[in-house]
Amino acid sequence: MDGRPVPEGRAAIEHLNSMIVEFAFANADRVQLIDFANIVCHAGPPCPTEVDGMWLRPDGMHFTEETSEWAADRVLTILFATPT
Repeated sequence: MDGRPVPEGRAAIEHLNSMIVEFAFANADRVQLIDFANIVCHAGPPCPTEVDGMWLRPDGMHFTEETSEWAADRVLTILFATPT
């Protein structure tokens, strides 16, 4: 932590995201950042509840076993397609 107060709720998520981006830029030679939100919500908000015929997050937050495999496949495709 850098001494800044930690916000709550949505602001906390945005704060965490900004810290991750800062870290990735500071360590660009060792870190690859993947825009996961773009994978599951490529058209931007509001995000669809159904993608590729699956309801990705039935509770609105968590992936199921099946949909987590769907997401992992997309992340791995990006990782292995991107030159290091």
